[in-house]
Amino acid sequence: MIPFKIFTAQRSRNQWGYHLPFDYNADEYTVTHPTFSEDGLTIYFASDMPGGHGGMDLYAIQFEDGQWSLPKNLDSLNTVGDEVFPYIHYATSKFYFSSNGQGGMGGFDIFWTSKSKNQPWQTPQHFGAPINSRWNDYNIFINKNDNFGLISSDRKGGQGGVDLYSFERLD
Repeated sequence: MIPFKIFTAQRSRNQWGYHLPFDYNADEYTVTHPTFSEDGLTIYFASDMPGGHGGMDLYAIQFEDGQWSLPKNLDSLNTVGDEVFPYIHYATSKFYFSSNGQGGMGGFDIFWTSKSKNQPWQTPQHFGAPINSRWNDYNIFINKNDNFGLISSDRKGGQGGVDLYSFERLD
């Protein structure tokens, strides 16, 4: 199996070019699902690189002194299962991810956590139903007003495979 890899591209005028590989890509493992901190100085991603807790783990790298740091495993969030699809909601500073190792309703479920500067991550919180289901629930996006969002899921009743679902918070 060919592992997934992350690439960056630079835009010049109206054209994309210079597809550059991510510093931590490798042929021996997958590096995928990047998301940036609001200030752009931290990249969170999922990988099954050696030294992790299980399948896919969440990692962070920081831009310091003109270069990216070595990947740091987000130990307190990772399990022997898989943690994937990190996403940061800038307006609330919540960090979302999907996991099949945290416990939940079945398959992959969506969890959230947060942290203050120089503090550890809080215990991940299960998003609950109906966002999570007994099927696989992945990748979440929430608008800046925190009242509308999207998830992907292979839950029953979809069009087949993994489908996109919207949700709205009712207050």
